[in-house]
Amino acid sequence: ALSDFATFSLSVSLTDAGLKQIDDVVESIFSAIKMVSNEENPIPDHIFDETFALSELKWRYRKKGDAPDYATSLATAMHHYEPELVVAGPRRMGMRIEGDQFVDSATPRTAYSSDKQRESAKSSVSKLLKYLTVDNTMITVTSKSFAGKTSEKEFWYKTDYSTTPIPSLLSETLSKPRVTIDIAFPIPNKFIPSEEGLKVLKDVKKATGPMTLEERMQVITPPKKIQDNEKWTAYFKQDDRFGEPKAAVKILIEREGLEDSPENVIHAMLYEVS
Repeated sequence: ALSDFATFSLSVSLTDAGLKQIDDVVESIFSAIKMVSNEENPIPDHIFDETFALSELKWRYRKKGDAPDYATSLATAMHHYEPELVVAGPRRMGMRIEGDQFVDSATPRTAYSSDKQRESAKSSVSKLLKYLTVDNTMITVTSKSFAGKTSEKEFWYKTDYSTTPIPSLLSETLSKPRVTIDIAFPIPNKFIPSEEGLKVLKDVKKATGPMTLEERMQVITPPKKIQDNEKWTAYFKQDDRFGEPKAAVKILIEREGLEDSPENVIHAMLYEVS
Protein backbone atom coordinates (compact mmCIF):
# COMPACT_ATOMS: atom_id res chain seq x y z
CA ALA A 1 0.00 0.00 0.00
CA LEU A 2 1.16 3.54 -0.72
CA SER A 3 0.74 5.91 2.22
CA ASP A 4 0.06 9.56 1.42
CA PHE A 5 1.90 10.45 4.60
CA ALA A 6 5.17 9.03 3.22
CA THR A 7 5.27 10.42 -0.32
CA PHE A 8 6.85 13.49 -1.82
CA SER A 9 4.68 14.60 -4.74
CA LEU A 10 5.47 17.02 -7.55
CA SER A 11 2.90 18.01 -10.18
CA VAL A 12 3.70 19.59 -13.55
CA SER A 13 1.13 20.91 -16.03
CA LEU A 14 2.12 20.34 -19.66
CA THR A 15 1.11 21.66 -23.04
CA ASP A 16 0.49 19.24 -25.92
CA ALA A 17 4.11 19.80 -26.95
CA GLY A 18 5.31 19.07 -23.42
CA LEU A 19 3.30 15.87 -23.32
CA LYS A 20 5.36 14.61 -26.25
CA GLN A 21 8.58 15.26 -24.32
CA ILE A 22 7.81 13.60 -21.00
CA ASP A 23 11.31 12.14 -20.70
CA ASP A 24 12.94 15.57 -21.04
CA VAL A 25 10.55 17.06 -18.48
CA VAL A 26 11.28 14.33 -15.94
CA GLU A 27 15.01 14.66 -16.55
CA SER A 28 14.76 18.40 -15.82
CA ILE A 29 13.12 17.59 -12.50
CA PHE A 30 15.90 15.18 -11.58
CA SER A 31 18.44 17.78 -12.72
CA ALA A 32 16.99 20.17 -10.16
CA ILE A 33 17.12 17.46 -7.48
CA LYS A 34 20.76 16.79 -8.37
CA MET A 35 21.54 20.51 -8.12
CA VAL A 36 20.03 20.96 -4.64
CA SER A 37 21.69 17.71 -3.50
CA ASN A 38 25.19 18.82 -4.54
CA GLU A 39 27.23 19.03 -1.33
CA GLU A 40 29.92 21.07 -3.10
CA ASN A 41 27.33 23.74 -3.96
CA PRO A 42 24.78 23.42 -1.14
CA ILE A 43 21.45 25.19 -0.83
CA PRO A 44 22.24 28.81 0.22
CA ASP A 45 21.41 29.87 3.77
CA HIS A 46 19.04 32.56 2.54
CA ILE A 47 16.72 29.87 1.12
CA PHE A 48 16.35 28.35 4.60
CA ASP A 49 15.97 31.76 6.24
CA GLU A 50 13.29 32.91 3.81
CA THR A 51 11.38 29.65 4.10
CA PHE A 52 11.52 29.98 7.88
CA ALA A 53 10.20 33.55 7.82
CA LEU A 54 7.33 32.69 5.47
CA SER A 55 6.48 29.60 7.50
CA GLU A 56 6.16 31.68 10.67
CA LEU A 57 3.95 34.24 8.93
CA LYS A 58 1.72 31.48 7.62
CA TRP A 59 1.49 29.98 11.10
CA ARG A 60 0.63 33.24 12.84
CA TYR A 61 -2.04 34.20 10.32
CA ARG A 62 -3.30 30.72 9.62
CA LYS A 63 -6.93 30.44 8.54
CA LYS A 64 -9.34 27.81 9.74
CA GLY A 65 -9.29 24.79 7.48
CA ASP A 66 -11.53 21.83 6.88
CA ALA A 67 -12.52 20.28 10.23
CA PRO A 68 -12.17 16.58 9.23
CA ASP A 69 -8.74 17.19 7.66
CA TYR A 70 -7.65 19.10 10.76
CA ALA A 71 -8.79 16.29 13.06
CA THR A 72 -6.93 13.74 10.92
CA SER A 73 -3.75 15.82 11.03
CA LEU A 74 -3.94 16.07 14.82
CA ALA A 75 -4.45 12.32 15.17
CA THR A 76 -1.41 11.70 12.99
CA ALA A 77 0.71 14.25 14.87
CA MET A 78 -0.05 12.54 18.18
CA HIS A 79 2.11 9.61 17.02
CA HIS A 80 5.14 11.85 16.41
CA TYR A 81 4.98 14.78 18.87
CA GLU A 82 4.60 15.45 22.55
CA PRO A 83 1.09 16.65 23.54
CA GLU A 84 2.17 20.29 23.76
CA LEU A 85 3.50 20.14 20.17
CA VAL A 86 0.67 18.27 18.46
CA VAL A 87 -0.76 21.45 16.90
CA ALA A 88 2.38 23.47 16.20
CA GLY A 89 4.88 20.67 15.56
CA PRO A 90 3.85 19.75 11.99
CA ARG A 91 3.19 23.39 11.03
CA ARG A 92 6.19 25.36 12.29
CA MET A 93 9.86 25.14 11.38
CA GLY A 94 12.74 25.12 13.83
CA MET A 95 10.70 23.96 16.82
CA ARG A 96 13.63 22.09 18.37
CA ILE A 97 16.02 24.47 20.10
CA GLU A 98 18.51 21.85 21.28
CA GLY A 99 18.26 18.28 22.50
CA ASP A 100 14.81 17.81 24.06
CA GLN A 101 14.20 21.54 24.38
CA PHE A 102 11.45 22.92 22.13
CA VAL A 103 9.98 26.34 21.41
CA ASP A 104 7.02 26.83 23.74
CA SER A 105 6.15 30.44 22.96
CA ALA A 106 3.93 32.16 20.42
CA THR A 107 6.31 35.12 20.26
CA PRO A 108 6.88 36.10 16.59
CA ARG A 109 10.08 34.67 15.15
CA THR A 110 11.76 35.94 11.99
CA ALA A 111 14.90 33.80 11.96
CA TYR A 112 16.45 30.65 13.37
CA SER A 113 17.55 31.05 16.97
CA SER A 114 21.12 30.04 16.07
CA ASP A 115 23.37 28.83 13.27
CA LYS A 116 23.27 25.40 14.89
CA GLN A 117 19.49 25.29 14.54
CA ARG A 118 19.73 26.21 10.83
CA GLU A 119 22.38 23.52 10.32
CA SER A 120 19.99 20.99 11.86
CA ALA A 121 17.35 21.98 9.30
CA LYS A 122 19.86 21.69 6.47
CA SER A 123 20.86 18.23 7.68
CA SER A 124 17.21 17.12 7.65
CA VAL A 125 16.77 18.39 4.09
CA SER A 126 19.91 16.55 2.95
CA LYS A 127 18.58 13.36 4.49
CA LEU A 128 15.27 13.75 2.65
CA LEU A 129 16.98 14.44 -0.68
CA LYS A 130 18.80 11.11 -0.50
CA TYR A 131 15.43 9.36 -0.88
CA LEU A 132 14.53 11.24 -4.07
CA THR A 133 16.00 8.73 -6.50
CA VAL A 134 14.69 7.07 -9.64
CA ASP A 135 14.42 3.76 -7.76
CA ASN A 136 11.87 5.37 -5.42
CA THR A 137 9.97 7.12 -8.18
CA MET A 138 6.52 6.57 -9.64
CA ILE A 139 5.71 8.70 -12.69
CA THR A 140 2.03 9.30 -13.40
CA VAL A 141 0.95 10.89 -16.69
CA THR A 142 -2.68 11.95 -17.02
CA SER A 143 -4.13 12.95 -20.41
CA LYS A 144 -7.30 12.56 -22.43
CA SER A 145 -5.08 11.38 -25.28
CA PHE A 146 -4.84 7.99 -23.53
CA ALA A 147 -8.56 7.31 -23.95
CA GLY A 148 -9.09 3.87 -25.48
CA LYS A 149 -5.41 2.95 -25.06
CA THR A 150 -5.46 1.68 -21.45
CA SER A 151 -5.59 -1.92 -20.22
CA GLU A 152 -6.75 -1.73 -16.60
CA LYS A 153 -9.56 -0.19 -14.54
CA GLU A 154 -9.26 1.18 -11.01
CA PHE A 155 -11.49 -0.70 -8.52
CA TRP A 156 -13.20 2.15 -6.64
CA TYR A 157 -13.51 4.99 -9.17
CA LYS A 158 -13.45 2.86 -12.33
CA THR A 159 -10.71 5.03 -13.82
CA ASP A 160 -9.04 3.56 -16.91
CA TYR A 161 -5.26 3.31 -16.65
CA SER A 162 -2.17 1.34 -17.63
CA THR A 163 1.09 0.64 -15.84
CA THR A 164 4.54 -0.02 -17.24
CA PRO A 165 8.05 -0.13 -15.77
CA ILE A 166 10.25 2.92 -16.29
CA PRO A 167 12.33 2.10 -19.41
CA SER A 168 15.90 1.09 -18.53
CA LEU A 169 17.39 3.81 -20.76
CA LEU A 170 15.29 6.51 -19.07
CA SER A 171 16.10 5.08 -15.65
CA GLU A 172 19.81 5.29 -16.43
CA THR A 173 19.40 8.87 -17.63
CA LEU A 174 17.51 9.89 -14.48
CA SER A 175 20.19 8.29 -12.31
CA LYS A 176 22.77 10.64 -13.85
CA PRO A 177 20.77 13.63 -15.18
CA ARG A 178 22.40 16.55 -16.89
CA VAL A 179 22.48 19.74 -14.83
CA THR A 180 21.41 22.45 -17.24
CA ILE A 181 22.48 26.08 -17.00
CA ASP A 182 18.81 27.10 -16.87
CA ILE A 183 18.43 25.70 -13.35
CA ALA A 184 19.77 27.83 -10.50
CA PHE A 185 19.01 28.80 -6.93
CA PRO A 186 16.85 31.94 -6.64
CA ILE A 187 18.53 35.11 -5.44
CA PRO A 188 17.54 36.58 -2.05
CA ASN A 189 13.94 37.81 -2.04
CA LYS A 190 13.96 41.37 -0.74
CA PHE A 191 10.17 41.49 -0.63
CA ILE A 192 9.79 39.04 2.27
CA PRO A 193 8.59 41.30 5.09
CA SER A 194 10.35 41.74 8.39
CA GLU A 195 8.37 41.96 11.61
CA GLU A 196 8.88 45.74 11.60
CA GLY A 197 7.79 45.97 7.98
CA LEU A 198 4.37 44.35 8.44
CA LYS A 199 1.56 46.84 7.94
CA VAL A 200 -1.17 44.90 9.72
CA LEU A 201 -3.86 46.37 11.93
CA LYS A 202 -4.10 44.08 14.94
CA ASP A 203 -7.32 45.49 16.38
CA VAL A 204 -9.75 44.91 13.54
CA LYS A 205 -13.40 43.96 13.63
CA LYS A 206 -13.33 40.88 11.45
CA ALA A 207 -16.41 40.18 9.41
CA THR A 208 -18.50 37.29 10.68
CA GLY A 209 -20.99 37.41 7.82
CA PRO A 210 -22.32 39.61 5.01
CA MET A 211 -22.23 43.37 5.64
CA THR A 212 -25.44 44.91 6.89
CA LEU A 213 -27.14 47.80 5.09
CA GLU A 214 -25.98 50.18 7.82
CA GLU A 215 -22.38 49.02 7.40
CA ARG A 216 -22.59 49.47 3.65
CA MET A 217 -23.89 53.02 4.10
CA GLN A 218 -20.89 54.08 6.16
CA VAL A 219 -18.40 56.37 4.43
CA ILE A 220 -15.29 54.43 3.39
CA THR A 221 -11.91 56.03 4.00
CA PRO A 222 -10.44 56.72 0.53
CA PRO A 223 -6.99 55.47 -0.50
CA LYS A 224 -4.03 57.73 0.23
CA LYS A 225 -1.78 58.88 -2.60
CA ILE A 226 1.75 57.71 -1.75
CA GLN A 227 3.58 58.45 -5.00
CA ASP A 228 2.94 60.64 -8.01
CA ASN A 229 5.59 61.11 -10.69
CA GLU A 230 6.19 60.77 -14.41
CA LYS A 231 6.15 56.95 -14.12
CA TRP A 232 2.99 56.35 -12.14
CA THR A 233 0.49 57.47 -9.56
CA ALA A 234 0.23 55.05 -6.66
CA TYR A 235 -2.40 54.84 -3.91
CA PHE A 236 -2.49 52.83 -0.69
CA LYS A 237 -5.39 51.87 1.55
CA GLN A 238 -4.80 50.02 4.80
CA ASP A 239 -6.89 46.89 5.33
CA ASP A 240 -9.24 47.40 8.27
CA ARG A 241 -11.34 44.23 8.06
CA PHE A 242 -9.12 41.15 7.83
CA GLY A 243 -5.94 41.92 9.80
CA GLU A 244 -3.70 39.72 7.69
CA PRO A 245 -0.34 40.40 5.98
CA LYS A 246 -1.79 40.21 2.49
CA ALA A 247 -2.19 42.78 -0.24
CA ALA A 248 -4.43 43.20 -3.24
CA VAL A 249 -2.71 45.01 -6.11
CA LYS A 250 -4.71 46.63 -8.89
CA ILE A 251 -2.97 48.24 -11.86
CA LEU A 252 -4.75 50.55 -14.32
CA ILE A 253 -2.83 51.20 -17.55
CA GLU A 254 -3.93 54.15 -19.66
CA ARG A 255 -3.01 54.27 -23.34
CA GLU A 256 -4.33 56.25 -26.26
CA GLY A 257 -6.18 54.39 -28.97
CA LEU A 258 -7.34 51.39 -26.94
CA GLU A 259 -10.96 51.95 -27.92
CA ASP A 260 -10.40 53.32 -31.42
CA SER A 261 -11.39 50.03 -33.06
CA PRO A 262 -12.90 46.64 -32.19
CA GLU A 263 -9.51 45.07 -32.91
CA ASN A 264 -7.77 47.28 -30.33
CA VAL A 265 -10.42 46.48 -27.73
CA ILE A 266 -9.97 42.72 -28.29
CA HIS A 267 -6.19 43.06 -28.05
CA ALA A 268 -6.55 44.98 -24.80
CA MET A 269 -8.88 42.34 -23.36
CA LEU A 270 -6.46 39.56 -24.34
CA TYR A 271 -3.59 41.46 -22.71
CA GLU A 272 -5.63 41.86 -19.53
CA VAL A 273 -6.32 38.15 -19.12
CA SER A 274 -2.88 36.92 -20.27
